[in-house]
Amino acid sequence: MNKIGNKIIHLTKVDSTNNYLKNKLLENKSNEGLLVFADKQVSGRGQRGNGWESKPGQNLLLSFINYPSFMKANKQFILSKTISLAIADFISQYTDNVKIKWPNDIYVDNQKIAGVLIENTLKGSEISSSIIGIGINVNQKIFSDKIPNPVSLTMLTKETYNINELLSILIEKINSWYNKLSYGEIEKIDKLYINKLFRLRQMHNYIIDGKTIKAKITGVDKDGKLLIETESGNLESFAFKEIEYCI
Repeated sequence: MNKIGNKIIHLTKVDSTNNYLKNKLLENKSNEGLLVFADKQVSGRGQRGNGWESKPGQNLLLSFINYPSFMKANKQFILSKTISLAIADFISQYTDNVKIKWPNDIYVDNQKIAGVLIENTLKGSEISSSIIGIGINVNQKIFSDKIPNPVSLTMLTKETYNINELLSILIEKINSWYNKLSYGEIEKIDKLYINKLFRLRQMHNYIIDGKTIKAKITGVDKDGKLLIETESGNLESFAFKEIEYCI
């Protein structure tokens, strides 16, 4: 396994860092650990197909490629857990109350500071390649009204950060957590992920099938489905896009 960030490509502008690495894969010009970061993305993407807004040069926008051949395809959510924990760990160095909003958004209190987009290519029962995209709001202070509840490090701490320095620190965090995964520390990662969940065991409103219900998050199952207990005591599980948070 090659270290993530063993080769770094810096782009001034790109449609999306994930798309850039996809093209590298098609050209067979990629190597494990290759990381690309950009000053600006014109078509940055998040979960649910949402765009990712970012002012040029103010935030961390990056993707890297790995070949996690040690992972079975039916265990791929553990990769999402690992990367989410790495980012939460990184952000916790600068501010408090950092949580993971299932499946892999990073929140501080009730505001989103980072997101992850993981695109796996499966071959049989294994993951043949994984492109992991990360966006972290760092120095941006003004966001579009179309972006719900955003926040950045500088908004939280009133400090301005050196993007290149933060990138180096983030890469070390990602490598540290990825090593835990590759060494088989699955149980530890599972436990830490659950304990870091946003709104864990708190009663809140959620939208399911167009209806608002009160429920509390109790955990995540082995397939990555969110486990909730409704106000009436019913236990249910939901895949991504089947349940919506009311923030």
